[in-house]
This record gives sequence, structure tokens and C-alpha cells, in this order.
Amino acid sequence: MKNILKKDFFITYKSKYWWVLLIIVAIFVSLFTTIKYNQSSFFADNSMSNVADNSFVVGQTNNTVFSYIETMICSDVLIMFSSIFTVMIVLQDFQNGFIKNIWINIDKKYNYIFSKLIIIALFVLTTFLLTILIVFMLDKFFFKFDQIGNFNKFFSMLLKQFFLHTAFLSVILLMSIVFRKILIVVIATIVYLAFGQPLLYSAINLLVNKLFKIAENFEIGKYLLFGNIERTRMAVSETDSIRAILIAAVCLFISQILSYWFIKNKDII
Repeated sequence: MKNILKKDFFITYKSKYWWVLLIIVAIFVSLFTTIKYNQSSFFADNSMSNVADNSFVVGQTNNTVFSYIETMICSDVLIMFSSIFTVMIVLQDFQNGFIKNIWINIDKKYNYIFSKLIIIALFVLTTFLLTILIVFMLDKFFFKFDQIGNFNKFFSMLLKQFFLHTAFLSVILLMSIVFRKILIVVIATIVYLAFGQPLLYSAINLLVNKLFKIAENFEIGKYLLFGNIERTRMAVSETDSIRAILIAAVCLFISQILSYWFIKNKDII
């Protein structure tokens, strides 16, 4: 395990895409925070501070540092770039044929999967820390938010989101191993996160509500990983938090087992 992890760290460090993605993340966080701040200022100046938020990503935000960080972490921005990183780190061995040289020397094949997951989790942590740093810098030098916010609620949200992000990326890891085509997995992930999931969720919700006529409106997003990433905010209820963590744990476990099965049984060459 140690040697595999050292190999993955070395390859990742030598590659350029990880810091290119972090630079893009920094740009997006800066732009989105600026837009969000200007939106909030506009609403406040026009006595529209009570306008309801009509999505989980764009809309009103409390004027605290933590709330702006929360908006970025609970949106599709960080998870999208982390997904691209996941595909690249998983498939880099397959693209250049390096996997053929190391596969026979790996005694416990699961360590290969687990090593990738550790690298991915560290990248998620890096994007979180980078987002926190940028928002705090924007607050200090440009915007002057009202206050920092509630640290306990923020830290709790951060831990839950780290687990949810890692679980979601574990599914991307599985998809990468199954399809082994960078372009296919990257495009499918971006389309789902940026465009497909709102339409897909709406269609499923409408179909279920029409067919079963449930008293309370059914929301498929509550039972999917990305839907819970959007919903697990500082103000989330305990029930919703428990459901999100359980769903993430199940997805993480199943995706890791399936990844191990595919990597072990599918022709590695």
C-alpha cells in the first residue's frame, strides 16, 4: 500500500493538471463570490432582501464569510473540477500502458483503488481549503462582509460535505474504471452536474408524483449524492443530515467494492 501511494503521489505531483485545475477553481470561486456579493448588495439596495431563493446555488446568501464559502462548496463548481481530477488520476495509468508494468507486482489489488481514493480525498480537501482562503481574502481586501458566521455549524457542514464529495467521486472512480475513456466520463459528468441533473430530477419527480400521487411532493434529489451535496448546508436538519450521510456511506462502500471487482476481473490490458 505504501509503495502504491508513493507512486500515485509522485505521478500526481509531476503532472500539471492538478494545479491547473486548482487555478481554475480559484478563478471560479473568485468570480462566483463577486457575483454573489453584488447580487446581495443589489437586493439590499432595492429592499428585496426577502426575495426567496429559487435554487440551491444561485440566489440570496446571508452576508457572512461562511455563507459565501458554503455557497461554493454546496454548488456544482468544486465537485465538477474534482470529478475531472478523479478521471485523470484514475485513468492516467491506463492511457500510457503503465498499468501493465505495475499490476503484476501488486499483491492486494484493492490497495490500488484505495490509494486513488486517498489522492482524490486530498484533492477535495485542497479545493475546500483554497475556497476558504480566497473568500477570506476577498472579505479582507475587497468586500467586508457583515460577519464571519457560526463556526460550529460551518465546521459540521464542512465535514459532511467532505464525506459527500468523496463518496460522489468514488462513483466517478468506478465509472472511470468501467469505461476507461477520459473524454466519455468527463463529458458525462459535466453534462450531469451542469445541465442534466435539474432536468432529470424534475422529470423523475413529476413522473413519481403523477403515478403514485404521494401526499408530500416527492424529491429524488433527497436520495441522490449530488442532491444531498446541494442540500447539506449549515441550516440542514438532523434528519436530512443523517439521510445524506447514510446515502453517502452506502454509495462509497458499493462503488469501492464494484471498482475492486472490475479492476480485478476485467482485462487489465
